[in-house]
Amino acid sequence: SKILLYRVYFQPMTGSINKHVARAISSLFASGRDADMLIVFCQETGPSEMGVAKDDSRRVVLGDPLPAHQLVLRYASERFAIEFERWGKHRPDSLNTRTVSCDVSSINYDWLTSPRSDVLLTDDTLAWPDATQMPQRQSIQPAQITGAEPGSESPAGPDLLQSPATAHRGLTISFVPLGSADEVPSARAAIQFAYTGRITAGSIREVLELRRQGAYLQITGCTAACDEAIISMLNSSCTPRKSHGYNFGDGSYISSLCNQGCNSQQSASSDSTDGCALPAAIDLYINGSLWPNLDADMGFSAVLSVAKPQLVAHFGDASKVLNTSLLREQLLVLPPIALEALLESEEFGTDNESTVLLLLAVWMEANFLLTNSDMRQRLCRTIRLAHLSRPYLSLVLPALAADHEKDPVSPSGWFPLDVMQAAFVANVAGLPETDRMELLFLSSVPPYVFEALSLPRRRLCAAASGLTFSWHAAEQELLLQKDAHAVHPGCVSSVPCIFGEDVTRCAAHGFEWRLSVPQVCEDLNTAISLFCELPSALALPGSRLSKPCGLWTHVPVVATIKVQAATGPGGVQIKKGGRSDMLWVGMRWDVVLPPLAQRQTQHKQQQRQRSQLRGFLRHRHQHQQQLVDHSVAEDRHPLAAWTGYMLAGKVSGTLTLQGIP
Repeated sequence: SKILLYRVYFQPMTGSINKHVARAISSLFASGRDADMLIVFCQETGPSEMGVAKDDSRRVVLGDPLPAHQLVLRYASERFAIEFERWGKHRPDSLNTRTVSCDVSSINYDWLTSPRSDVLLTDDTLAWPDATQMPQRQSIQPAQITGAEPGSESPAGPDLLQSPATAHRGLTISFVPLGSADEVPSARAAIQFAYTGRITAGSIREVLELRRQGAYLQITGCTAACDEAIISMLNSSCTPRKSHGYNFGDGSYISSLCNQGCNSQQSASSDSTDGCALPAAIDLYINGSLWPNLDADMGFSAVLSVAKPQLVAHFGDASKVLNTSLLREQLLVLPPIALEALLESEEFGTDNESTVLLLLAVWMEANFLLTNSDMRQRLCRTIRLAHLSRPYLSLVLPALAADHEKDPVSPSGWFPLDVMQAAFVANVAGLPETDRMELLFLSSVPPYVFEALSLPRRRLCAAASGLTFSWHAAEQELLLQKDAHAVHPGCVSSVPCIFGEDVTRCAAHGFEWRLSVPQVCEDLNTAISLFCELPSALALPGSRLSKPCGLWTHVPVVATIKVQAATGPGGVQIKKGGRSDMLWVGMRWDVVLPPLAQRQTQHKQQQRQRSQLRGFLRHRHQHQQQLVDHSVAEDRHPLAAWTGYMLAGKVSGTLTLQGIP
């Protein structure tokens, strides 16, 4: 009969069983029809819950009791099979399940939930089987996605329950300890899988919770089915919106990304994100606390083998992440294990390794409290130190090392490197690979430094022409600045140029770059100011880099500023930087547009000519006089010098940053 039931239950999808029988078995879930036991979820109280104790204390019931069928669960769950076997061996005759009617769907469960009958005597025959035969349950933290607060009452209580031989009305009770009431839905879903063989979950988090409970209850085939469901979600575009709003360790609430898209373009300057929720790969990593032990559960590696490439493909490269608002927000909510998977990937690109270190610094600024020294060391060893730019090797890395020596547990001392190790890195970084590796084998640097210096160069995401960012300055903002200067003549002001996603800065080659239109002066100058600045994530309070130090270091970058003009599609293009005209961190460059001198001369000539013309036409027709006055008024417009550049109500162009080898 056992073999027959095995074929009946475990092969419903193969067509070797009468479909009506399979449908009938599935319909028995949560039904009182033919039920011969009750599953009662209760609060886990500790190791004593797993043993047999005559003086067992009162249990706290979580949720409603679940009618069940021993015939189904015996062959669907090893855990229940062991428990049923123990019942058959040790149950006294007085506790044998008495005969009940064939339909017990109308059973009154008030004895389980009524405050007047919730405290009953305990009988050890209904306690748990021997702890040595039962699976050890992993500790599960209360989920934050539900409305129930940790410690709050469950929908049915909490009710204090003990199982007397005379009160279970013929139905044997199996107690299932859970960490909290939040785990009841996933535990019920795992038992439902035992009946139906189907996964009932709408998000990756729900599937992971179901998977954990299925492993805990030893539901055969549940973990494999959950893995297949997760892989299916990963292969779809994104996860349902309802899967968000949970935390991943520190209680931080993740809700700002729920209504934002996940389909990003490849441009470094803009990113179209509209329509779907957080990508499934990010959702999976954010719920890493629900993962099984990866060393003990090798089956989950198939899920990660699908998720990791999708995680890397979604973020693409470091420059794209730092210059795309949505990707930057998603980066900041990644748990450490996800960031490590991203940075160690060979497919994660960058314009320069310094930008990857900047990305790590941006994440660390927001998530330092989520890390410990071991995790920070694991993250920092993903930085390919031998390929950092000269400014980072000579300035940023020594400063980070000094901060670490000063206070390794402070937010500014997050990079685990001392000053002498930073000096060693700077010396070997410029060596050919063979010489560098030979020196590394002879050195005594820590293993993580050895690994970081041994990694090959990353995939370059920038073309030979460099990274290009679009910018603009609105005419209205320039007029407001002009008015402010008229009211306060002594103030020095400028209008910041806006890059693609309404930000005033862009990140490239490990630094932040910005453009602005300087103060609109009476001499009608037309100029654009370029700034290269140290990112704030590297200059945390207490850091060596937070102290003013004038010009920090030169940057091996050529900056090309292009301004759209009415003269043609090519506009005006000006280059700054290079070996003979170096750009320095902390310096400002004012780029004067070429037509400026010619415009000033033409303006003065036009002023003299119109003055003479006004005298000549003083007594002529009134209409002609109005035309002349209108022409003069145009020349007196505060933005007259920008006439050739002001297109569609704004001055616009591009900024191209090209690294020098």
